[in-house]
Amino acid sequence: ATIRWGRPPYDAFTTCGVLLWTKETQAWSEVSVLGHMYSLRPDHEEGGKKLHGPNITNELSDGALIHIGGTTLLFRTGDCHQGTSGATILRQLQQLQ
Repeated sequence: ATIRWGRPPYDAFTTCGVLLWTKETQAWSEVSVLGHMYSLRPDHEEGGKKLHGPNITNELSDGALIHIGGTTLLFRTGDCHQGTSGATILRQLQQLQ
């Protein structure tokens, strides 16, 4: 479903959606084709609301989750050994369900 506002370039969602969860927001957001962040859409016909705020970003941070086409990926930075352990992040993931 394409979201159209004003003049081109038009923004859009992918068919299955690309979702992002970060420790900063503690919530899932959908990333549009142009990289804007939106609340989760209720169905594939209408889009969610565009998110604004100091913690709303499409930049990945250590421990971020990326959900693409039924697969969830855990993003880790190169200096992750100094921060939260993988086991701690897995426990946090289990609490999301």
